[in-house]
Amino acid sequence: MQSRSRDTITVLQVDDDPAFLDATVEMLTREDDRFTVETTTDAEGVPDRLRDGRFDCVVSDYDMPGMDGLELLETVRDCHPDLPFILYTGKGSETVAGNAISAGVTDYIQKAGADQHRLLADSIRDAVEQYRETTRVQREQTRQDEAFRRTRKRLEGALRATGTAVWTLDPETDEMVCYPEECPVLGIAIETAEDVFQRVSPDDRDQIHTAIQAAVEDGNRQRLELRTTDEDAADWFALQLEPETISGRATPIITALARDISQRKEYEQDLAQQRALITQAVDAIEDLFYFIDPDGRLERWNDRMTDVTGYDDEELDGMAAAELFPDDHQQRVAEAIETVRTSGSATLEADIRTASGERRPYEFTGRRLTDPDGEVMGVVGIGRDISERASRERKLTALHEVADELSASDSVEAVCERTIAASEEILTFDLSAINIENDGMLETVAVSDDVPPSGLKDMSVDEGIAGKTYRLGESYLIGDLSEYAEAKPQGPYQSAISIPVDDHGVFQASSEAAEAFDATDFELAKLLVSHAASALDRLERERQLQRQNERLDEFASVVSHDLRNPLNVAQSRLTLASDECDSEHLEAAKTAHQRMEDLIENLLALAREGGPIEDTESVSIASVAEDSWAHVHTKDAELVVADDKTIRADPGRLHQLFENLCRNAVEHGRADVTVTVGALPDGFYVADDGTGIGADDPESIFEMGYSTAEDGTGFGLSIVEEIVEAHGWEITATASADGGARFEITGVDS
Repeated sequence: MQSRSRDTITVLQVDDDPAFLDATVEMLTREDDRFTVETTTDAEGVPDRLRDGRFDCVVSDYDMPGMDGLELLETVRDCHPDLPFILYTGKGSETVAGNAISAGVTDYIQKAGADQHRLLADSIRDAVEQYRETTRVQREQTRQDEAFRRTRKRLEGALRATGTAVWTLDPETDEMVCYPEECPVLGIAIETAEDVFQRVSPDDRDQIHTAIQAAVEDGNRQRLELRTTDEDAADWFALQLEPETISGRATPIITALARDISQRKEYEQDLAQQRALITQAVDAIEDLFYFIDPDGRLERWNDRMTDVTGYDDEELDGMAAAELFPDDHQQRVAEAIETVRTSGSATLEADIRTASGERRPYEFTGRRLTDPDGEVMGVVGIGRDISERASRERKLTALHEVADELSASDSVEAVCERTIAASEEILTFDLSAINIENDGMLETVAVSDDVPPSGLKDMSVDEGIAGKTYRLGESYLIGDLSEYAEAKPQGPYQSAISIPVDDHGVFQASSEAAEAFDATDFELAKLLVSHAASALDRLERERQLQRQNERLDEFASVVSHDLRNPLNVAQSRLTLASDECDSEHLEAAKTAHQRMEDLIENLLALAREGGPIEDTESVSIASVAEDSWAHVHTKDAELVVADDKTIRADPGRLHQLFENLCRNAVEHGRADVTVTVGALPDGFYVADDGTGIGADDPESIFEMGYSTAEDGTGFGLSIVEEIVEAHGWEITATASADGGARFEITGVDS
């Protein structure tokens, strides 16, 4: 008795002998404990019993009252054409067997013989297994058809059932009986084995001889797949040989089941072509393609993987994906793979470690693959070489560092030389130069070490690519200089980059090879030149400021000496006159002298506060405001510090700023005015509750000489604005919440 932990096989046995039914049930369940056998003596009621679809096989007697086995088979086939139906009868004859087979019986077994129950059990098992396999294959083919429905119109929907034929072969006489007579597989009437051989491809005929011989000698079932040669026959057919021992015969009779499998073979060939096409497409891409199984091992990859890593296919097969990465990246890779499995996708930048130990930067994108039931099959994705991007990012970082160095350069020559050095070190330009415009000429200021003396010629701004670049302010990436009529290369150069350095001059890089520079070179070169232009702009501003400061110093000297000396004389004379006589005009003259003194002091302060600020310190606005308040004649006024803030500023000039704003509030407001100092997110403010800003245009109060007080000089707020601008800040005048004036200073570093 067989005992297997497999699916139960439910059998409906039909016989008019209840005792025989009971005996058969007992013997079958002994043969295989998977069998669940239900019985009936009512053949006409079988269709109703089969309606719920729970039976795997029908075993029927042949000779029964009312409806015999073949009639029952026909009835069952009407409703269940594929359900295994085994004719199990005691009245065996070739005629009955032939009729049964012609009617589509699954198997024909005689009740006679000691091993009848074993044969019946084997037949049931085989029939059910084949039935289930056929059903499973059909379901699988249907699923695969859906996946390929866009490319395989002929496979839309369920795969059609193939034609079949049943042959009986007598190996002793070579005679065959075919059911049906006209074989649907080979397209002819079959009478002898030779008829079959003639339709089978010569390359496959030996398989038939060998299979028949094995079936006769060993008594085992044989399965094979064969090709045909006739246009009327199927291209391929499957042949199953089942030897059947007949009492009194030395050799068994062979029952053969032939089934057209041309569509399946065509499908397999098409699938192979599709797979080959996908493989070719995957191998054609420049990126890495990979598939990692649920255990984290490589299962599929493209040719690019072997090219990049240096491992051959045998080495990659089954390799843990982590082994392709250096030790310091393996943890990140493992985490990324886990992220794909749980969330569906992930992107990671990591270095690949080649077989030779080289590291190459790649960006990997992975997605989760699942089967129809949602089970994770693995991770599929691509890896893209980001060496160029990484190199570009390194160059960008280096160029930003160069920008800091250029901002600290103290001469045009130093800026140009550092720019050329950067073009060599970072951009790997061998031949580059900077020409600065001077009186209509582009004079060479800095060149690469490899530029020959012949390449140092100064040129007019009206000549060559350099002149065109300077005049139009446009940059050029030139792959072939021979295509530019205005080009006048000073050497055997074929390609070049030409970029204006704003209105200062021109940067050029050249090469003796054509198409030597690409778009990235061009972009990075423009960035480098923009840094150089900013540095040259700064130097130009500093020169202008220096000249301005020199003029201010001259002005301050004139004010301090040429105006103050006569004023001192006038004040001394006024003092003497006051001692000798008493006149109302003397007091007016004294007031005028004091106003002149105030004007001179304000002019000197204006000259001092407008100069550049060299160094700043961290200072408290509360501390500076309170100290400044102490230097202002405040009458009954009050200072309120709403909140404190530490900023970067020149302490002396910040002190002057607060002093002037506080004095402005006191002199233009009430005697008991309140001045409030507070912090802003990016600066601070000074507000009062006085009479407010009288001007229609608030910005006009910063103009030199503007004042609403009879004895005001009009310089106080101008000096405040000069101090603000010298720090790089901004000042805005507006009304305070109490109706007075409010000054907001912003853009301040903390």
